[in-house]
Amino acid sequence: MTYTEEEIAVTLNEVDKIDRALGEVRNLSESDAEMDDFAKEAMNAFHDLMDIGRSVDDRFAAGYFDAANKMITSAMAAKNAKVDKKIKMIQLQLSKAKVDLDNRKLDIAAQKNLPPSDDGFGVLEGEGNMVIDRNEIIASLLKQFKEEQNKDAS
Repeated sequence: MTYTEEEIAVTLNEVDKIDRALGEVRNLSESDAEMDDFAKEAMNAFHDLMDIGRSVDDRFAAGYFDAANKMITSAMAAKNAKVDKKIKMIQLQLSKAKVDLDNRKLDIAAQKNLPPSDDGFGVLEGEGNMVIDRNEIIASLLKQFKEEQNKDAS
């Protein structure tokens, strides 16, 4: 599978955009730098091999173009691995934050001596607020809207 230089440039630009959007994730700067260096070296090798492939006899060019294709694939894999690692770290951070929140809720419930509910958290005593579903809220809003339109029309 071969890629055109435009496809490669577009793909690498998209990966760089994702990389910038994710921001810095802690303790990954060394790995990020290594992956960036590897991708840069692979891109340089790709360009060198493409130049050589264009300058040699056609019967020998296929080997150079194949090697160039492997270099660009390696560069793209390095960029993708870097982004995947950041996404995984973010997912782990979110999971940890959720566990911390759940633990805080359990601690609060234990401090207030609340009985556990079905989800494992304490049941909070309230003042008996009315709970309505989404359809009732929409119907109420539509009714208010129609009443306001009738007032404006008269």
